[in-house]
Amino acid sequence: MFKYDLMYAADFYKVSHKAQYPENVTKVHSVLVARGASYNPHISTTEFQWFGYSLFINKLSKWSEEFFALGLSEVKELIADYENFLDVRLGGENDVRHWLDLWSLGKLPVTICAVPEKTISLFQTPLLTIENTDPRFAWLPAFIETSMLSNVWGVTTAANRSWHIRKSIEDKMVGYSEAELAAIDFMGHDFSYRGLMGDEAAMMVGCGHLANFKGSDTIPAIRAMEEVYGEVTGFSVPATEHSVMCAGGEATEEETYSRILDTYPSGIVSIVSDTWDYFKVLTETLPSMKNRIMAREGKVVIRPDSGDPVDIICGTSIFKDKGSVNYYELTNEQKGSLRILDEVFGHTLDSAGLKVLDSHIGLIYGDGMNQERIKIMLDTMIACGYSPLNLVFGIGAFTYQLTTRDELGFAFKATAIEVDGEWVNIQKDPKTDQSKKSLTGRFVGGNLKEVL
Repeated sequence: MFKYDLMYAADFYKVSHKAQYPENVTKVHSVLVARGASYNPHISTTEFQWFGYSLFINKLSKWSEEFFALGLSEVKELIADYENFLDVRLGGENDVRHWLDLWSLGKLPVTICAVPEKTISLFQTPLLTIENTDPRFAWLPAFIETSMLSNVWGVTTAANRSWHIRKSIEDKMVGYSEAELAAIDFMGHDFSYRGLMGDEAAMMVGCGHLANFKGSDTIPAIRAMEEVYGEVTGFSVPATEHSVMCAGGEATEEETYSRILDTYPSGIVSIVSDTWDYFKVLTETLPSMKNRIMAREGKVVIRPDSGDPVDIICGTSIFKDKGSVNYYELTNEQKGSLRILDEVFGHTLDSAGLKVLDSHIGLIYGDGMNQERIKIMLDTMIACGYSPLNLVFGIGAFTYQLTTRDELGFAFKATAIEVDGEWVNIQKDPKTDQSKKSLTGRFVGGNLKEVL
């Protein structure tokens, strides 16, 4: 019935917890925390970027509006179906009257507070709290926990990775002009959609990317950023794929490039160029079209899509200038894309005195990019005398899919309960693993702002 249904959005063991709390427990206060970094040596062990809870709040709010708008007969039918679902799978008879009581209340009796989006947070600090406002629904915060946690940790983990990648780029551009630094917004482009587990995962991860960059091909994330955050972000350009490049056949590949230029006489257009012989494209096809490319108002972006990225972009032999010994004896593979395109189209210099290809030509690489490889590519480009501004990094599932909840150690735990009208601090503190020791107490105010 619902696109998202809170009644079913929980671990099965959550269903029975209402009957397990002591009768005098009237409120439960639970806290989301990132306990610490692990598994990924390329992220900070002290701080991380927190982002993405608003996507869940939006989803929960929509369900709440629909649920409480139901008529009595509709909600009774809905709850009867739910009861049958439980009876078949849990066995016995299951009391579900509390869902009818919830509907009768007419609103979701919880308060959710969170640290503002995009905050750079320390580990082991409260990020989000949830607490029931009506003593009849002490079971509700913990019931919501499963869905909230699963909807939040992945977005934040993606955002944190994109934040670290952006910092890696910024570290190489210290002292650059304001206009040059503005280009960083588009130096990371989201290519992850097809490598993720479905449309919603792509939307959530894509929003994590867009917390730090403005380039994206993940349309669901672009739409979510506008709907939920009010941000007009996530920009892309016309781009080919191999089906387009193959359609005309290898023998007429040059005609395909010519057709693309005819189709896009101005603006940015990206052309995947390794369908057959990538270096032939660089040394024969593009030089034959130099005058047309240089006459355009816009940039032709060349996209290699295979091979070792450092070798493809920078070459297998590092020479800083044409005066180096035997420079002209290097093979195309040894020269790499930057130096070949520089020979054809020329360059200017950035604020650091490094070479930037002519504004009519550019490069994007998006195969197997992650923070470590991006750092190596940046270092190698600079060693070759070329600016970081020459390359856009296509960041895909190699970065955003290979994650777990444990990368930032996300956990959601009850830290305080109200018993007979008095708050009591509670804490998980296993002697077998002190890393799982929870926070304790009721966290209110400070950096935590009410969001629901």
